[in-house]
Amino acid sequence: MKKSKLSLKFFTPAEWALTVISFTLIITSFFIAPLVKADRNVFSMIASLIGVMGIIFMSRGSHVAHYIYVVFSILYVVVSCYSRYFGEAIIYGCLMLPIHVWSIISWKKNLTKDNSVLIETNKPYETAVIVGGSILFTVPFFFILKALNTDNLLFSTLSFGTSLTAAVLMLRRNKYFSFVFLIDDVLSIFLWGSKLLFGVYSFIPTLITVLAAAINDGYSFYKWCKRSKLQTKEKTQDEQ
Repeated sequence: MKKSKLSLKFFTPAEWALTVISFTLIITSFFIAPLVKADRNVFSMIASLIGVMGIIFMSRGSHVAHYIYVVFSILYVVVSCYSRYFGEAIIYGCLMLPIHVWSIISWKKNLTKDNSVLIETNKPYETAVIVGGSILFTVPFFFILKALNTDNLLFSTLSFGTSLTAAVLMLRRNKYFSFVFLIDDVLSIFLWGSKLLFGVYSFIPTLITVLAAAINDGYSFYKWCKRSKLQTKEKTQDEQ
């Protein structure tokens, strides 16, 4: 009984509210799909529900988020291939999936007393290498996507660049990963939102997840900045 109570208190009331609202919107959008003459996409709905949980755990700095995102990445690849967004499929299948697996190991080795991840700060030259490396890999990726006749080529290419940068920052436990993911969320909103222009409404759950991700990534960035200041203060006190 005590264990259950503690697990319920892991999330704040605001996080529980956000989770419930997100779940309600996603499930509702799935069941109303036939009303707008759209096919129900089960994989899209399941991926969306799992994605919401991953976002909440990520904002808490919990390594559990990466286990959730391993499952999410696999489902997202399926949804992206079905929608002919091969760029998104490659990003999550070849980039995000292995990064999350790697992050499980990295984050578990660097936990604080409250079981949240220890935040690191990159040096200027490390940041330059990460950004420069992302640009270097993004340029040839454009031609790969072009050869695959990918829809929304420009947005898909930019999404790869931001995802790569954010993924590396996340692996290195840098607080700015959430901010870069927020930029990627905006690009993803354009990607999935463009489907609505062609009357494809079955991907509304995925679009809602991206909107929820944008809100949560903003919240996550705030939480990580706050946690970073707290950890810096504790480290200073320990050294005195």
